[in-house]
Amino acid sequence: MPHQAEIIAVGTELLLGNIANTNAQFLSQLLASAGVNVLYHTAVGDNPQRLRAAVETARSRCDLLVFTGGLGPTYDDMTKETVAGVFGLALEYHPEVMEEIQQYFDRVFHRPMPACNRQQAMLPQGCTVLHNPVGTAPGCIFTAGGVTAVLLPGVPHECRYLAEHAVLPWLRGQSGGVIRSRDLHKFWRPVQNLRSYRPANCSLWETIVTCCADCFSILTGTNSYGIVNVLSKKIKWL
Repeated sequence: MPHQAEIIAVGTELLLGNIANTNAQFLSQLLASAGVNVLYHTAVGDNPQRLRAAVETARSRCDLLVFTGGLGPTYDDMTKETVAGVFGLALEYHPEVMEEIQQYFDRVFHRPMPACNRQQAMLPQGCTVLHNPVGTAPGCIFTAGGVTAVLLPGVPHECRYLAEHAVLPWLRGQSGGVIRSRDLHKFWRPVQNLRSYRPANCSLWETIVTCCADCFSILTGTNSYGIVNVLSKKIKWL
């Protein structure tokens, strides 16, 4: 049975409208490609009480929770400790993650790592670490009480990298399915106007227009001069 998922984006800047929630859009597409049903999108500010309430609600209705944001080194980055707390898990120190963060500062910033970044090496007990070579915030996956939580950074390029290179392979191994969708473009024309679009050498055009009108009348209760929904797919006349 496919996962039933909720995407929870954490960050007050989302609620203030300072940035668009592009991570949720991207994650929805990625999850669908792995056969996951995304049922809800939630955005919550950097507030531990409201985030806890959002997690409690989400885990009561979905078995896969995907979080983005709140994994940074500052005081208001509280996603890990709040989510882990809801599931009754403590945070534990990962020295290999700490080494990766220090190396990232040496390689990219060319300066010593601030002490506050140490908290990014604290991850929920027993989790699978999603190592992040394009930033300082590692992600993680853990399962508790029959619910799986995926924690991803909020920086869009970091979120996308981990989602594509770590989360997607894991999900495909779990579900083995895919959800396919197509957009069907359409336009509206009055039935009486359709008669003026008659193609050359098409003796059936009047019959087609009449059928469209009759079908529309049945569906909507309008008369044959109502509006017909005409598919934009081209009809090949043989």
